[in-house]
Amino acid sequence: MAKNQFLDWDTSASGNTDVGGIGILGTNAVSNFDDALRTIMAQLKAGVDGKQTFSNKSAGYTAVAADNNTVLRFTSSQTLALTAAATLGANWKVTVIGDGGDVTIDPNGAETIDGLATLVVHNGQRVLVYCDGSNFRTVRSPSLFYVNQAVGLTAIGSDSGGLWRFSTSVTLALTAAATLGVNWNLTVFCDAGGLIIDPNSAETINGLSTLILYPGQWARIVCDGANFFANIGGSTFSTIANRTHISGLQLANSAGDPTNDIDIGPGEAVSSDSSYYLMQLAGGITKRLDAAWAVGTGNGGLDTGSIANTDYHVYLIRRPDTGVVDGIFSASASLPALPSGYTQYRRVGTIKRQSNAIVLFAQFLDTFYLQVPRQDLNQGNPGTSGVARTLTVPSGIVVEAIYTVDISSQTTTALYACLMTATTQADSAAAYGSVMTLGLQTGSAAGFYRASVVNRTWTNTSGQVRQRFSASDANMATTIVTHGWVDLRGKE
Repeated sequence: MAKNQFLDWDTSASGNTDVGGIGILGTNAVSNFDDALRTIMAQLKAGVDGKQTFSNKSAGYTAVAADNNTVLRFTSSQTLALTAAATLGANWKVTVIGDGGDVTIDPNGAETIDGLATLVVHNGQRVLVYCDGSNFRTVRSPSLFYVNQAVGLTAIGSDSGGLWRFSTSVTLALTAAATLGVNWNLTVFCDAGGLIIDPNSAETINGLSTLILYPGQWARIVCDGANFFANIGGSTFSTIANRTHISGLQLANSAGDPTNDIDIGPGEAVSSDSSYYLMQLAGGITKRLDAAWAVGTGNGGLDTGSIANTDYHVYLIRRPDTGVVDGIFSASASLPALPSGYTQYRRVGTIKRQSNAIVLFAQFLDTFYLQVPRQDLNQGNPGTSGVARTLTVPSGIVVEAIYTVDISSQTTTALYACLMTATTQADSAAAYGSVMTLGLQTGSAAGFYRASVVNRTWTNTSGQVRQRFSASDANMATTIVTHGWVDLRGKE
């Protein structure tokens, strides 16, 4: 083969028998050596290392031997085809810059680049491509930085060392760990939305099938050849104070259908799942308890099953891959049956449904008042043992019940002490004047005596508080009227 460029020269002296087709053997004419020397000078000028040309490309291009040591700058998304490796020769090289779009490098036939059929040089990336005579390899510059990336990507071998920024909810797929190899790494930033990092097939990242980054978080992803690991940093709601944050999200019976619908006011709350993401509801929405959940205001809100006379917990939910925030009702006080794609949730209140209608209420901050107070107890001669009283408050959670307790009697010259306690407190004996919530002293004249007080007591998850009297007889009675409750809504 004629030695038409310096890359064709043989490292063995005996293999160099011509220069540009001009014979340089001892048997050749003496004049050949003059021509050969001039040809060598031309070849060195045209292709030797140290000389580099720069070429802008705005369309697809096929790299040829004469492009050796050239910088190819692509100003739009194009394909760079490579001439056969055997033709280009070992040590042929070009630098490829994506400056306006992604550049797909496509080797000839079945040849590969970094072991792949094609390789993408992303917008903003610089890659040195070199030929080994059979295939192609790359040396990459880690100066990749995405701005306002709005599509999902698959990270490949040439992306190692990159620095990527995402400003919307997308999925970053990872090529198989065995293909990427040990010590492959990529740093990613999530500026908005939610970035889902999805390893190949059954591979994992930090032991998980997927990893989600939230706005303000970054991660350095490293491959060990079999799976992936991520060192995560950035601003998250990781302190105890932030994890309990909730503001607004006030509930109300919807004016359009107070029997079945609930309005959720605008506000924000940190999710109860391990992401502790700040979910924000910009505008109020209405959800229907009498229909299966469907995204959007005015649509169904029931997570599963059929509507029943029971307590329903109201949750704010969020889908991290799209950023959509919605509301849902669930009989579960800990975790609703989440719709597909929704992983973030926070209970924002609880409603009661009785006699086929949502109980009417009014909310102010964390306090819920019944529109019509409920008499939950009216009992004569209640005895002196501690008794659990069930109030019209939510079950499944602990709330501070607000109620009026009353003692009445027609017995003369009697002393009664009523002690109201949480069921988690000791069941202490009531004593007039010392251990009591309310006391009644009757006079010597016959008559009807009564005493009452508005009280607050923390309930158990069955909506119960304990009541105990110091004395009881056939002529005395007690009533309890429930006004509402205080629900900390996850701030405890």
